[in-house]
Amino acid sequence: MDGASSELEGTSSIGVIIRDCKSDTVAALCKPLQSHYPVELVEIIALEQGILLAQEMHLPCVLCESDASNVINAINDSAIGTPYGHIIQDIIQAQASFAFCTFRFLSRAFNHAAHELAQFAHRTGSHQVWYGVTPSFLESIVQADLLI
Repeated sequence: MDGASSELEGTSSIGVIIRDCKSDTVAALCKPLQSHYPVELVEIIALEQGILLAQEMHLPCVLCESDASNVINAINDSAIGTPYGHIIQDIIQAQASFAFCTFRFLSRAFNHAAHELAQFAHRTGSHQVWYGVTPSFLESIVQADLLI
């Protein structure tokens, strides 16, 4: 899950990719947001949208990864007293609906697919969800991830 925010252009967007234990794409989402938001908020929204998509798909086990360590730490610490605590609280409530759900930091070097989805939403202004397929513009990135 990843977020992108451009103060210069006044925009923000998110990208989410859900993969199974074999790294096959289960779902992908890209979504432009209505305005420019602080990076931390955009990253939290990306995690929220990702966990809600996994919940909608009735996935039993979820590992949520983001390259925003401060956001991962805030969720793992249940930091609901923060400015974005209400969203963190929603994420924690959604977490309870899974048999297994954890949040982990992932180096930016390994988060290319989600990053590219966020950039795609930024470039196109398009909100899209793909189920069971890898978006064509992501195929080479997903294949490269399998080699890492």
